Amino acid sequence: MSALDAWQDRIEARYDLSLSVRVSDHVFTDERQRMQLAAGAAREQLLVSLNGDELQMSLFLDPSLIAAAPHSLDALAAVLEGVSHFVCVAWRAERDATCTALELELQAEIDKFVLLLATHGPPEKLFASLFDNARFDPTLGSVLRQRYIDAHRSAAQACQWLLRHFEGKLERPEAYAWLRRLYRMSAQQKMALLGAL
Repeated sequence: MSALDAWQDRIEARYDLSLSVRVSDHVFTDERQRMQLAAGAAREQLLVSLNGDELQMSLFLDPSLIAAAPHSLDALAAVLEGVSHFVCVAWRAERDATCTALELELQAEIDKFVLLLATHGPPEKLFASLFDNARFDPTLGSVLRQRYIDAHRSAAQACQWLLRHFEGKLERPEAYAWLRRLYRMSAQQKMALLGAL
């Protein structure tokens, strides 16, 4: 089993999902090929297209990310973000449901914190690395930049609430149940709930 499939399995277990597709079957690392399919620079990018009724997905991961992921939190978080995007779109597609770009970014931010906590804690240090010290690419357009900022802010609220409410112990059944309910909400429901925390 690839490391990417292992992350997919962790996401599925955390949210009680069951997918019929494997992320490793949809990954490519050729930057020239990615540039033919999508504009702009990217270290990780989920490419989605609809061919009739069939949804097609490919996840681009820069080879340097994959090589650095075992030793670098930044690289590991970027790889995990790509897997999170893949799982979210695939799970929604299997249920004929849509997924907004904001929701993808929000869910990936939460996934990175929740899934890396066991290996990259303590919670305060990981939170600072993922949220307090985050930087946004100044070359992003204003709409895209605001989407990242909104997702980042809402995910930080969710993760702070989780840490307070469950006293830093996210392996508790009640924490799992809360995260699973959140995962199944629409983007609007998620943003409303997180805004009220």
